[in-house]
Amino acid sequence: LRMKLHQQERDIAEMQRAWKEKFEQAERRKLQETKALQKAGITFQMDNHLPNLVNLNEDPQLSEMLLYMIKEGTTTVGKYKPNSSHDIQLSGVLIADDHCTIKNFDGIVSIIPVGEAKTYINGKHILESTVLHHGDRVILGGDHYFRFNHPVEVQKGKRPSGRDTLISEGPKDFEFAKNELLIAQRSQLEAEIKEAQLRAKEEMMQGIQIAKKMAQQELSSQKAAYESKIKALEAELKEEAQRKKMQEINNQKANDKIEELEKAKQQLEQEIYVNKKRLEMETLAAKQ
Repeated sequence: LRMKLHQQERDIAEMQRAWKEKFEQAERRKLQETKALQKAGITFQMDNHLPNLVNLNEDPQLSEMLLYMIKEGTTTVGKYKPNSSHDIQLSGVLIADDHCTIKNFDGIVSIIPVGEAKTYINGKHILESTVLHHGDRVILGGDHYFRFNHPVEVQKGKRPSGRDTLISEGPKDFEFAKNELLIAQRSQLEAEIKEAQLRAKEEMMQGIQIAKKMAQQELSSQKAAYESKIKALEAELKEEAQRKKMQEINNQKANDKIEELEKAKQQLEQEIYVNKKRLEMETLAAKQ
């Protein structure tokens, strides 16, 4: 009986050890699954002191169903992957592998985008560290909408930072955040269009100035060429006039020489005629 009793005690101890190992394994598995669910926004224990992000969805029944706690220190946000170590994991083509970082120190929560990952606060695209306040709308990647809750700010009676000036006050739901983003994007687009128009106007004015300068240079070049041609023509005309004048002088001299020769010819003819008459008279006298 004593041996059977010892054997039963050993069996009971072995059974308790096996059940304890199974219980510990189940607890570890439960902890892992809880962490995985927390990364996906499903929280079983609510801490009324930690800030958090609650999801906003177009379908009111799906809105505010996921809660992402912002722990003390640094919380990383990135794309969902099987072996990802990010504290908050989101799916979607617009979510970067390392999307942003949320820091919570001394009750001050700030969000810092990583690289070129699209991050919007109250409709405005941010590129640097930005402090979050209770009620702020956070949009990650353009398709994940959240509302930021800060219980400590609410308990201290702090009001939001007055950044909700784009649209009228109303419930901070999905439609509010979407309209806020659209208005901010429209304003940014209008500013970009205005800037592009000013830049185009400046480029056009610069082009006009360059064309004007080039035209002035071309006109100056053409003017210089024309003046050079005119000077060359004037020189040719002057030379031609001098040549013509010399020719007229030579012609006048030739005419004078011709007249002189004509007069000499007439004088010779007169002398020949006189001599002929005298010779005839002498001949006649001689015959007589």
